[in-house]
Amino acid sequence: PALLFNQDGTYKNKAELEAIAKPVVGADLSREIITYCDTGKVCTSWWFVLTDLLGYKDVKVYDGSSMEWMKDAMAPSAP
Repeated sequence: PALLFNQDGTYKNKAELEAIAKPVVGADLSREIITYCDTGKVCTSWWFVLTDLLGYKDVKVYDGSSMEWMKDAMAPSAP
């Protein structure tokens, strides 16, 4: 999540965060977005940024993240 933070550990300003997020998730604030990472810790920072700072309305955290996903032999994955 270093991408989200300033050198002093505070979150970047709204304009900077929008410049990072919008090319990836789009500008539709009602779009469903599911955040995930390796362990479920980093994706919570993204959830906070998207919901509380940028105003997206339908953001969810996949609690098990990729650790859970990879335990399922039937789950699709890419190298």
